[in-house]
Amino acid sequence: MTAPAATRPAARWVGALVAVAVVVTAAAAAAAGAPSAWADDDFVAVAVSAVTGRAAGWGVASSQDGANQIAIAQCTAEAGDVCEAVAGAHNGCAAVAFDPASGRFRGGSGPDTAAANADALAKLAAPRGRIKTSHCSS
Repeated sequence: MTAPAATRPAARWVGALVAVAVVVTAAAAAAAGAPSAWADDDFVAVAVSAVTGRAAGWGVASSQDGANQIAIAQCTAEAGDVCEAVAGAHNGCAAVAFDPASGRFRGGSGPDTAAANADALAKLAAPRGRIKTSHCSS
């Protein structure tokens, strides 16, 4: 059944208003700009298997302890053995470098991924070291 002719223009007008409201809201959000990289003021942690060094987990939370707990739980679930948090950062990035020749690993941190990776590799001090994982707080 078709609506009476008198109500069709009103329905179109309401639909047009809704469309305009959606566009205005999207434009306002875009004009506000993307939030800064560290808008959430979060902590990040990276954990690795203490037994093998092979499994890794990471977490982000509003405290370093919270991020550590998330990272350790994720790593333990993947590894099936004991994990430890080896790197963390507040409003930054954390990385783990691993030396396949010796099985050693070291964590590092920095304001961005490149700095965290460089810190982890420098602490590992192994010619064949490589980055296992790196994550940032936001």
